[in-house]
Amino acid sequence: ATAATGSRQEAPAEDEAEQEGGSDEIVRGLAAWLEELRLTKYEGDVAAWVEEQGACNLEEVVENVEDLAGSLSLKPLEKNRLIRGAEAALKVALEAPPRRLPTQQPAAPAAGAATAPAAGPRDAEARRLAREREEQEARRAAEEAEAEAAKRAALDEVAELEQEMGDIEAEEQARAERARQQKAAAKAASVAGKAKAKAGPGIVHVRPKAPAVSREEADWMRENEKQEAEWRKKQQARQASQEAEEAARMAEERRAEKERQAAERQQRIEAELAAKVGQSPEAAGGGASEDFPALGGGGWEAAAGKKGRKKRL
Repeated sequence: ATAATGSRQEAPAEDEAEQEGGSDEIVRGLAAWLEELRLTKYEGDVAAWVEEQGACNLEEVVENVEDLAGSLSLKPLEKNRLIRGAEAALKVALEAPPRRLPTQQPAAPAAGAATAPAAGPRDAEARRLAREREEQEARRAAEEAEAEAAKRAALDEVAELEQEMGDIEAEEQARAERARQQKAAAKAASVAGKAKAKAGPGIVHVRPKAPAVSREEADWMRENEKQEAEWRKKQQARQASQEAEEAARMAEERRAEKERQAAERQQRIEAELAAKVGQSPEAAGGGASEDFPALGGGGWEAAAGKKGRKKRL
C-alpha cells in the first residue's frame, strides 16, 4: 500500500515538471527553422509577425514566406536566403525536438545547516576562485562560439554572393546566345530572300524531299527547268540588246562629235586663209575671178599654186 501511494504521488510531480518545462515557441519548430536559416537574431520580429498574422503552424509561415521577408528589415542576401531555403529548412525544423523552457532547480540547502560542517575561509576562497574560472571559461567558450558563428555566416554570404554572380553570368551568356541565334536567323532569312528575288518572278523551284520521285513530279521538274532556261535566255537576249543599243548610241554620238570637230576645223582654216590672202572680190561684192576663186573650190588651189602657196584642205 505504501509503494502504491508513493507511485501515485510521483505521477503528479512528473506532470507538473512537464508543464513547467513546456515549449516557449509560438509555433512548433520556429526556432530551429530560423537557426537553420541563420536568422536567429530576427526571432523576436518573426514571432511578432506570426502572432499578428495568426499562423497556427510552421507550414503556414513557409507558405507566406515572401510576406514575412517583406515585413522584416533584411539584407539582400538574408532575404534571398530566407525565400530560397524556407522549404529545405522546414524539413529540418520539423525533425528537430521542440525547445523547452528551463525547469526550476531545487533550492540549495541553507548555509550553516546542522548536517553541513562550517566552511572555513580557505574553502570560501577556493569556491570563489572556482566560480571565477568557470565564468571565464564560459565567457571564452561563448566568444569562441560567437566568432565561429560569425565566420560561418560570412563564408555563407560569400558563397551566396558567388552563386548569385554565377547566376547573373549564366543569364548574360544565355542572353548573348539568344541574340546571336536571332542575328543568324535574320541573316539566313535575308540571304534566302535575296536568292528568291534573284531567281526571278513567277518561277518557284521546290526540291523534292524524298530521293525517289514520281513521273508527274519528274515531268514537272523538267518543265520547270525548261521555263527557267527560257527565262534566262530571254534575260540574256534582252541584256545583249540593251548593250547593243547603248553601243550604237555611243558610236553615233562619237561620229557626230567628229563631224562637228571637222566642220569647226574647216571653218577655222578658211578664216585663216582669208585673213592671209586679203579680202576676196566675192566678199567685196565682186564674185569669184581667176585670181580669187571661190573658197573651197579647185580654182583656189590653182591660184594658190601660181603664187607658190598651194594649200590643201
